[in-house]
Amino acid sequence: MTDDPANLSKLHDIVVLPDVSWWPLAPGWIALSILAIIALCYFGYSSFMRWKQNAYRRDALKQLAATDSPAQIAEILRRTALVIAPREEIATLQGSAWIDWLAAQTGTKPSDTVRKTLTQSIYEATGTAADLTPLREFAEAWISRHKSPC
Repeated sequence: MTDDPANLSKLHDIVVLPDVSWWPLAPGWIALSILAIIALCYFGYSSFMRWKQNAYRRDALKQLAATDSPAQIAEILRRTALVIAPREEIATLQGSAWIDWLAAQTGTKPSDTVRKTLTQSIYEATGTAADLTPLREFAEAWISRHKSPC
């Protein structure tokens, strides 16, 4: 028998290599996966701790929303300040020294209306909602933005 180029019976299928498996991964991908898991755990833990540490802020803002007098707002500001500073430091502050201390923690200067309300109006029996608006806004901003003095 002669080798006839037109004879197709001797042809074979093309041998295709098997697909490359995704597993097991190369060592570089394993290291990158481990680093990604560690980073995810770190950011998750730090976010949880930040959320947990700011619980006093959320509680103070919730109480602030329910207040209706300057004395109650001043009390909420004092209790919030006691979380971040020693009692000996906060208890001795009165009048303008107290307001200056509050302003120093946020870097914002309170308005004259807020100063007057915190120094004089907290001793009055009643206060209208219009009188409380600047004080409430200042207290909300202070609770949300204050930094620890330490």
